[in-house]
Amino acid sequence: MRVAGGLLALTVAAAAHAGPPRRDPPVWLALEGLYAQPGPDPTRGAGLGARLGYRLTDQVSTAVGFSTLFSRGGPVTALAAGFEAMLDITPVAPFLELSLLRVDPPGRAGFSLAQRSGFGADLRLTRALAIGAVVRYVTALDADVPLGLGTGLTGLEFGLRIVFVPGAF
Repeated sequence: MRVAGGLLALTVAAAAHAGPPRRDPPVWLALEGLYAQPGPDPTRGAGLGARLGYRLTDQVSTAVGFSTLFSRGGPVTALAAGFEAMLDITPVAPFLELSLLRVDPPGRAGFSLAQRSGFGADLRLTRALAIGAVVRYVTALDADVPLGLGTGLTGLEFGLRIVFVPGAF
């Protein structure tokens, strides 16, 4: 009985000493390698992007992003702002994205404002580093002529990303 009581006391003392679980810092940065076609065929190409996020809760972040595609018709830049929701926080973290997208130059893409939604997953290597993939769908909100597949879908974007959590090192 004394041994069980001693083990219980040691367990409670260890848990009290450990304190609350460490939380990740709220800011994260994702660097992305992209292959996309946000609009008509001349906008297709490879590119680079970055997303900066701020974690509002453990699972919901607000994020802004900037990307440049080096397409056949010339460079296409995009600025996005929206939300990202992480569905699970295990070593593999699936997520959903929803954002507004501003594309420049609008004449090259056939639109200037779009809704972008996506899904992906990150593999968490450490508290401060993850690698992942994302697929995004672009739907033009102000297209002059019908674009894409006739279902409202204007374009697609595929990306590989490295996610850093500064301060978690």
